[in-house]
Amino acid sequence: MKILHVTPDINFANNFVRPICLQQAKMGHYVKVISTSAYYIDGKKAKEFACKFSEGNPNLELEILNIRLRKFEWNLIKSYSTYNKLLKKENFDIIVFHTTLDSTLPLMLAKINSSAKRIYFNHGVPALGYKGILKGILRLVEKINIRLSNHVFTVGKGMSDELKNIDTMVQPILIKPGSACGIKLLTKDFSSLQPLRETARKRLGFSEKDKIVIYVGRPVKRKGLFDLIEAWKLVERSPKHHLLLVGPNNDEFEHSEFEKLNIKTVGYIKDIAEYYLCADVLCVPSYHEGLGYTYLEAASAGCVPVSSNIIGPTDFVIAGLTGLTVTPGDIRAIAKTLTNLLLNDGERARLSENAFSSVIKYDQEIIALQIAQKFLTLS
Repeated sequence: MKILHVTPDINFANNFVRPICLQQAKMGHYVKVISTSAYYIDGKKAKEFACKFSEGNPNLELEILNIRLRKFEWNLIKSYSTYNKLLKKENFDIIVFHTTLDSTLPLMLAKINSSAKRIYFNHGVPALGYKGILKGILRLVEKINIRLSNHVFTVGKGMSDELKNIDTMVQPILIKPGSACGIKLLTKDFSSLQPLRETARKRLGFSEKDKIVIYVGRPVKRKGLFDLIEAWKLVERSPKHHLLLVGPNNDEFEHSEFEKLNIKTVGYIKDIAEYYLCADVLCVPSYHEGLGYTYLEAASAGCVPVSSNIIGPTDFVIAGLTGLTVTPGDIRAIAKTLTNLLLNDGERARLSENAFSSVIKYDQEIIALQIAQKFLTLS
């Protein structure tokens, strides 16, 4: 079979699509991925990255092609012309469209110019994070994507239920327990995490007595970052309490208070496993998410996840069992939750082990293969 994956950017393609593509390529299918550069990777680096994407498998190819309609750029005309030619020339059997806003026009063109089976892979419902007219527009986009597709996949039960609310005719396919492709597990044995965590702390310059909260994500309001920073000011802290911001860098903040508050920005980190291993608590109090892979990754490293009590993250973060939840925007509640966790070693240990035990079923080696196989069996 010939399979095409349409993805929004290289980072997304690498993290959430490539594991599935590698499985399909190993089965002997030709797999092509088209994607634009990520916001932190320039065009030259993107081409270098594309060469490494296939891991030497001749059946897998990444092409840098900007078809993201977030803002008008003249190269979009050329890119969409190239995309149309690709559809007509390659005779793909399956085309998979990833994410909401970046799928609509490519889906339309595929319906017109290709006989391929069209699969819309919803990684989250953006409409959940908005109100009014914008919410209505985003729901309409979802419905258009659904109607243009032969099949719809999604990442969790919460997203599946929401898609059914948007279009009662759809029956989204969910490979349980959920996620786009699972996550890479550091280990399947909880007891073996401790030496890994000790090593990570030494490498990053923290002691065993330090208590560390980590944020992982972009520096945007919808991720709850600014709420977390305000909440940190209210947390009952000691000099041994630290807040690490992974993703944001110093240029994005007026950070004169950060040193006094024990807040450190570390910028974009390609492999953040070491930071999860170093941390006691992950806190990303988002206003809306898909499934929220940071919570899964944190749990796999023995770090307690704290999410908002919203559709998506709560598929995994079950309050009091596999982590804790807060109301988005409730700064005092975020502060109280973090204070209690930092001061209660026993509660942290209990939640850490529970979360780890629950995340094992998201093993990428199993889920990526299941999704890859499911694509191929759809009629």
